[in-house]
Amino acid sequence: MSRICWLLTIVTTLVACNSRQEPVSEATTDASGAVELEFVRTLNEQIQFRLSNQTSQAISFRVGEQTPEGVHPVDVQFKCKRAGSDQWDQGPRPMADGNIIDLVVAPGSEENLIVLHEPGSTESYADGACRVDLRLQGGPVIESGEFLP
Repeated sequence: MSRICWLLTIVTTLVACNSRQEPVSEATTDASGAVELEFVRTLNEQIQFRLSNQTSQAISFRVGEQTPEGVHPVDVQFKCKRAGSDQWDQGPRPMADGNIIDLVVAPGSEENLIVLHEPGSTESYADGACRVDLRLQGGPVIESGEFLP
């Protein structure tokens, strides 16, 4: 292989390794608005969020199940921290079975999300806080605000 091919291969690999997406703040803004992930309520092992797309572009993410209460996103990460700590402990990612689809949220629209967690999994964080990170198609991560477990 020529030196140019090797160089291109190395540069491509380095760019791919350094392109890791970090969670963004609760509201991701651009010139025309924001995408917000707002905690609504907890009911047993279900946590409900409202995703609001106030940008000028459609956004999308993968969902498994769709229920009257909301959609169950596939690419979410549930995290909690204990009181007085800055360390976020990551919970398991949800498992999805069956038909996974890309859900598109149009500009100016909202969608209800249901995130499942194991009963009792937040008991050790009773005085701390939890949050959820949602990965959109294309890589950006939307971080919810903190809520009490």
